[in-house]
Amino acid sequence: MDPLDVDVIMPTSTFFGLQTLLKTAVKRAGFEIEAKAVTGLSASAQALFVARASRHKNSVSILVVPSDASVASVTADIRFFLTALEGLSVSFAHQVVLPFPSHEVDPYRGLPPHFEITSARARVLHSLVTDRVRIIVASASALVMRVSSPEQITAGSADLTLGHDITPTALGDVLQVAGFVREDPVDKHGECCIRGGVVDFFPANESKPVRIEFVGDVVESIRRFDPATQRSTGPEDHVEVVPLQDRLVDWVNDHSLNESASFLDYLNLRGSSVFLSEPDEIMAQLDETFEQITINYKTSLAENLSSPSPET
Repeated sequence: MDPLDVDVIMPTSTFFGLQTLLKTAVKRAGFEIEAKAVTGLSASAQALFVARASRHKNSVSILVVPSDASVASVTADIRFFLTALEGLSVSFAHQVVLPFPSHEVDPYRGLPPHFEITSARARVLHSLVTDRVRIIVASASALVMRVSSPEQITAGSADLTLGHDITPTALGDVLQVAGFVREDPVDKHGECCIRGGVVDFFPANESKPVRIEFVGDVVESIRRFDPATQRSTGPEDHVEVVPLQDRLVDWVNDHSLNESASFLDYLNLRGSSVFLSEPDEIMAQLDETFEQITINYKTSLAENLSSPSPET
């Protein structure tokens, strides 16, 4: 089990005391009243407000913060409040409250974004397609970058259980679309390997890779294994293939990056509510981002580099 998914067990009396305290605070602060604007809230109070507002579970709530610096801390606060208010497990809160950071690199500087960032962004897109996420904490800059289409994200996803009917080759194709790189042996995140009727792959954000054994075209066993010794550590009855990148290569058509969608296209898949934390700061950050991108684009043109326009 991933260390991040270990549940924290507290005494029942302590839990209900905290739950009662927070629900009382919600009522006294007026958070149960519908409003278009709420002012004067601290960062923690904003997290509590959004956690409470997400009680309409048939929609997704997006909290936009000015910069990436606060995405992780706000996400942690919302997970805490959602767990306390609704009695959710910590592991489940980690699945339904997700961060959506920006790439943190300029597209015209030729530097690839960090693996942890692209996989976190891809996880959000996958969760929107599969209708599992409830709250997304996004930085302002994170929303302006183009991403792969929902169809492309779906093509790089798979939900595997014992007895699942799929060939090792077909699973390998899904892993390739998802952004996995073939290496033997598999010992790093983002790697996969196909050896006859055995497929290994190492998902992002998990502590151990997965080994799937086939009998014909049927999944016979699913196991975790130690990347250092390559020995199995325990059986599983279910595993998912989740894309590793928010911009995937279209291997079926022209082998180019699929960047045909925006984050807003994913919000159209289901009902959503958008909350802005410090709107003036968000607008200032967006202006700064677009200004810097435009400057670097003009620099790339001056250096005779082939670069797409920022407007695309």
